[in-house]
Amino acid sequence: MHDFSSRGAPLEYWFVRTGTPDGALSFLVDWIVRRAAGEAEVRVSLWQHGRGRVAHAKTGGWRVSRDRVDIRGSTFTPTRVTGSVGDVWWELGADPGAVRLDPVPLAARYLRPFDLQLVSRPRARFDGTVTVGGESFGLDGAPGTISHYWGRRLPDSWVWVSADGLGAGGGLVEAALIRTRMWGVPGGGVSGGYMMTCGEGGSRQVVAPAYGKISAIGDRTGFELTARAPGRRLRVRAQARAERYNDLGEGIHQTLLGDVQVDGLGALAGGAGLEVRGAPFRAGLPLGLDGSGASGAG
Repeated sequence: MHDFSSRGAPLEYWFVRTGTPDGALSFLVDWIVRRAAGEAEVRVSLWQHGRGRVAHAKTGGWRVSRDRVDIRGSTFTPTRVTGSVGDVWWELGADPGAVRLDPVPLAARYLRPFDLQLVSRPRARFDGTVTVGGESFGLDGAPGTISHYWGRRLPDSWVWVSADGLGAGGGLVEAALIRTRMWGVPGGGVSGGYMMTCGEGGSRQVVAPAYGKISAIGDRTGFELTARAPGRRLRVRAQARAERYNDLGEGIHQTLLGDVQVDGLGALAGGAGLEVRGAPFRAGLPLGLDGSGASGAG
């Protein structure tokens, strides 16, 4: 479980994202350990037949070992996730998949200048059952993401995109633009991030600021992420109506019902993960998903 073994950091998250192919259920659960505050939490963000809500369960105790995380009876391992919060129950087998995202440059992993580090498996697959309010949803090889991140604090702002099944079904994008402090010093921030795309033509990746630059324009209802590196340019356009977003607290807004389009890979309607905290965007009008000059997501 090396990718997902605890790093013992002041703040540590593990999460899984998945849902049913027909969109009846979209589901994300976080296992959160806030060591500095002496608190742990299991947080569920879900959409049931298009209606979103968030459920929390907090505790002052948790158990973390080399191969599992346990918080209030909810358990995470990279091959099995089980638990409950309120009227939400899940029992899922997981296959992390072969695609691995580890965007922090080697030197930074040792120097740890940024607020957080992360590793993600964006081509995961899930089997099992999620029950919400007495309604059960079966998953059979459902696509999703397994991710782990850790560090000293949440970054001041970010925008995140996660989607699998673009175009004819094989396209994948995992991207983020993050405003992070350097060694936790206020005012010493830098913008960085990553963009990974996978399709029939192989994988492409840009990591900023080490090997390229990533910019974002728009707002959470319609935005465009552009990643540039020598000989490489990747662009993602995404949108979701404001009411589609769940409020997770801490200034974080998230939806798993976004529309996304990636140059050269195609589009996915209603099944993309989008998340925004703070103000990661610069002024500008993004192209719409139809190529027009408006997002059409108001």
